Amino acid sequence: MITNEEYKHRRSRLRDEIIQNSLDAYLVSSEESIYYLTGASYKPLERPFFIVLWPEREPTLIVPMLEKVHMTKANIGTVKSYWEYPSPFGLGWADVLKTIIGNIKTLGVEPSLSLEIASTF
Repeated sequence: MITNEEYKHRRSRLRDEIIQNSLDAYLVSSEESIYYLTGASYKPLERPFFIVLWPEREPTLIVPMLEKVHMTKANIGTVKSYWEYPSPFGLGWADVLKTIIGNIKTLGVEPSLSLEIASTF
């Protein structure tokens, strides 16, 4: 069984890479990577899940509102949620993601990031 300490160590190694590459943050979006970094499993279907990793603070996990309670088991920093389609104005995944990443200048992303998500910022 993989321990919480191992998941923290994995995120710490990624955080070191963020610092070495002078990134303001790194966006994790693939189901496999989120599982690797947290141990939390889920079925995304068409609903995106994200982890924003920062060089100097706890990560932020962004999940659909219906998954918020379930995903708190990820034991990872802050868990923010968004309303699913049709979401009220300003409360969809793109709005929450934009609010979280704010005005950062250098955001690292996984190569598998979809064009739909990348075009939101």
